[in-house]
Amino acid sequence: DFFNKLYNYKYPWAKYDQVIGPQQGGGAEATSATILGLGAVRHKRPDQDDNWERIIAHEIAHQWWGDLITLRSWEHTWMNESFATYSDYLYTRAMKGEEKGALDLEGKKNQYLREAHTKYMRPIVYPYWNRPHDNFDSHTYPKGAAVLHMLRYQLGDDSFFRVLSHFLHKHEFQPVDSHDFFIAVKEVTGRNMDWFFEQFIFKPGHPVFDISYRFDPEEKNIILSIKQVQDQSIGTPIYKLPVQIALTTSEGKELHEIWITKEEESFTLPTDSKPLMVRFDEGNWLLKEWSFDKSKEELEYQSKNDDIIGRRWAEKQLQKKMP
Repeated sequence: DFFNKLYNYKYPWAKYDQVIGPQQGGGAEATSATILGLGAVRHKRPDQDDNWERIIAHEIAHQWWGDLITLRSWEHTWMNESFATYSDYLYTRAMKGEEKGALDLEGKKNQYLREAHTKYMRPIVYPYWNRPHDNFDSHTYPKGAAVLHMLRYQLGDDSFFRVLSHFLHKHEFQPVDSHDFFIAVKEVTGRNMDWFFEQFIFKPGHPVFDISYRFDPEEKNIILSIKQVQDQSIGTPIYKLPVQIALTTSEGKELHEIWITKEEESFTLPTDSKPLMVRFDEGNWLLKEWSFDKSKEELEYQSKNDDIIGRRWAEKQLQKKMP
């Protein structure tokens, strides 16, 4: 029912089965059925922190993303797996609340970042595989999900979910590739997002920001400096993207959307008083790494007053400042 409404496309098959198999680790989709590992068999009072809801949601999402439409060739594996991974995040957020959803999405981003730091960085669409299974990694699953989340921010909720529905209806029971999806975005929104997909689908890596700011009491503004410091030697670009900056003062919170387009640039943002907190990427939409040197006082304020992702980040920064 959740995915019927989310995709605005009624479940396309006559039945749905879940089959337990001893050779299956997690889950694997087949049309109108999912094969699940033995771990899916739970006590009737399951541990609330150890259940298979996310995996079950992921595999059900494949009935649309992987079975109703499926990839035309293996380099487009993200058309199945990224969409199912993002769908299981959406289910978690809807069923368990904003904070659990935020932690789930942050966990997915960190899963990709671990692979990026310990193994390799590659484009999400990657035709240079030796075996099809080479594409089933943390670039295809969580990185692709994080890219869809950024696209959702760019398009807005209404347009983003209309794109998904339009794409499924247009290409039902057909093989597809990434460009079919890009065209669907253009058809629904009228916007050419090729620049976005070029950065995040066809290039390796992710943005890495070095951020600082200073308050000017006379001009009543802050000067926000942002550097992109990612390694470009492997083809990672200098990114063009919007980001929300939140300035919190004793009077409340003000949101500013800025567009980052250069390797190094500064932005002047008005504020009547010195901010209690300057928040980079309000809403946590971006797949990114960042350093943002802040005072102990600001970090303490952030650790108590930000959303759960910001609070956890501030707590880690405070630990680094401890003697």
